[in-house]
Amino acid sequence: MLISYSMPSISGSTLTGAAWLTADGAAALWDGKPARRARLQWSAGSSLDAFVKITLAFTGTAALRVLALLGSNLPAGVRIDFRGAGGDGLGGTCDNARTTTMPDGTTGAWAIARANEPAETGVEILIYNDCNGVPWAANGTTIDIGEVWAAPAVEIAHKPDWGNELQDPSELTLTLLSQPNSVRRASYRTLDVPITAAAGAEVYSQGLGNGMDWYALQRQLAGNARCAVVVRRTSTYQLAQYGIGQLASIRHVGGDNYEGQFRHQEVPAR
Repeated sequence: MLISYSMPSISGSTLTGAAWLTADGAAALWDGKPARRARLQWSAGSSLDAFVKITLAFTGTAALRVLALLGSNLPAGVRIDFRGAGGDGLGGTCDNARTTTMPDGTTGAWAIARANEPAETGVEILIYNDCNGVPWAANGTTIDIGEVWAAPAVEIAHKPDWGNELQDPSELTLTLLSQPNSVRRASYRTLDVPITAAAGAEVYSQGLGNGMDWYALQRQLAGNARCAVVVRRTSTYQLAQYGIGQLASIRHVGGDNYEGQFRHQEVPAR
């Protein structure tokens, strides 16, 4: 399981091959609210190899590991490339990622960079006019995007009895004539993952990647900080979630060994 945390603050953005149609430009891409869209208008042409490039500059640096474009109206199958500042290749599945329909009905794309990447000062997202080998956009096409995620991650082993649950906060009441009256709200998923026993180095002595350990991860996720989790790496990342996570418990199980519980609540993109 990859738990991605602490996306760097954004100091600025640029857009190539399109123009922003939202009054605040690209600000919705990093506000932590994937249901709030940034809208752009395509002007890169209609050829198959045309692309729109969104560049986000960080206030600091980060060794990127998990990347995502969420809450979009792109058709499924659109090619997305995730790159570091200046077009640096990130390896892994960051080149030629494809949008797919997510469990909430929106489209998005996830990618995992190769481990031990050098720290980056920004991220580039390239949206191609290639939808499974067929052009899909022309000048004037509008695109909505809810959120961009690009952040470090740690890998933590988990037990097999993890679970996803669908939460539907919609309210159902009956009228005076006993007819259903529903107040619909967006459903979301919750994830509950028991963590496999690990030795003290991973728990309290910086034994994970990036000098992290369980307690350091607890601190990074405190205060309802946004995070992303990829609990299993399926080809379409249906088991990836963006939202609010907690390393909810750390328990001693004997010797210098510990178990934990990770819980995550999705922030829906619709």
